[in-house]
Amino acid sequence: MSEDRLLQIRFAGRLIDLLGQQMYGGAVPSVAELVANAWDADADKVEILIPDDVKAPNAEIIVRDYGSGMSFEELNEFYLHIGYERRARGERTTGGRLVMGRKGIGKLAGFGIAEDIIVTSIKDGHLVELGLNYTELRSLETTTDFKFNPLRDEATTEPDGVQVTFKTLKLSRSINPNSFRTSMARRFALGSEDMEIVVNNTPISKEDLTLEYRYPENGWTKETIDGFGEIEYWFGFLNSTIKDTELRGVSIFARERVAQFTPFFFNLLVALMVKSP
Repeated sequence: MSEDRLLQIRFAGRLIDLLGQQMYGGAVPSVAELVANAWDADADKVEILIPDDVKAPNAEIIVRDYGSGMSFEELNEFYLHIGYERRARGERTTGGRLVMGRKGIGKLAGFGIAEDIIVTSIKDGHLVELGLNYTELRSLETTTDFKFNPLRDEATTEPDGVQVTFKTLKLSRSINPNSFRTSMARRFALGSEDMEIVVNNTPISKEDLTLEYRYPENGWTKETIDGFGEIEYWFGFLNSTIKDTELRGVSIFARERVAQFTPFFFNLLVALMVKSP
């Protein structure tokens, strides 16, 4: 079957303007992009495996979600269309979740930590696997006519979902699993009842973010922004210092995901939650 079907990767014109924002940034932001993709696929669970030694010859980072998966056609039309905006397909997922994905380049963030990315997608009893190599893609003058065969294209009994494997890692320091879980938890305002995130067989848990002050005390308040529309938000000041110094300051969340980390400091700790349309 794979001899008759070819995969094609396409670079959207807006790619150059967007690459620098997400492509390089370490293991946590790279994996966080995949967690957001899992949310948009209505996954109820994401499993993340990180190696003890990132410098080991066969060290890999594996992210497996149990969402809706993608067919061969969906991989071509959406996943391999770099720069395609997920929200162009609607503001909500099939399961009713507000879509997290925006720019359509998060899938390339992994090239900041790995030379090779292997994507295995399973949907409705069929598996498609493809491989992307950073050096090969970077050397192309244009991707218009770049086509390649899938690594696998076959029937399967495995459950729906997507697995992304980062191989030939570029990381210079090993990843501390506890710090990784904490950083991942701070990037998503998700409860385990929404989507469970498991790192090395241990679910992430939220820090004790007891608030000294919250406005409003309960629920959300609404404001109308000229040129944008109505938003719902709340903000609060934490009662104690966040342990991770990189996460101190002001963090802004939108659609259950951090939108901006520590843009400025007041020597205070603030939590701001925004629910955009």
